[in-house]
Amino acid sequence: MGLLLSCSMLVRDAAHAPLAVVGLDLTVRGLVETWLIPGDLPAEGFLIGDTGALIARSAPAGVAQGTGTFPYAEALATVRAPGGGQAIVGDRFFAWSRLSAVPWTYVVVGEVGAIE
Repeated sequence: MGLLLSCSMLVRDAAHAPLAVVGLDLTVRGLVETWLIPGDLPAEGFLIGDTGALIARSAPAGVAQGTGTFPYAEALATVRAPGGGQAIVGDRFFAWSRLSAVPWTYVVVGEVGAIE
């Protein structure tokens, strides 16, 4: 089955009174295959931890999970900035967004000029 990401949320009625809690478990592989891979963009997607640990990455042949560190060490300090943003570091374009529920950052990396 692999790594799981558990999610839950409080459901409220129109008066904002609590009604229930809804929860689900997602496999990291399913999450990556559904949301991480940028589709037709000439780019690669990553989920990284605070220290640069690689949680998951998209790849042309599929998905890699929990293997190594973010391969663009020169941009790690940039993509760890709070919130999200975009920047060019060297010859690569980086766009990132910090996830609020877990201490991970979603990063898309492409070559400058390849993404228009």
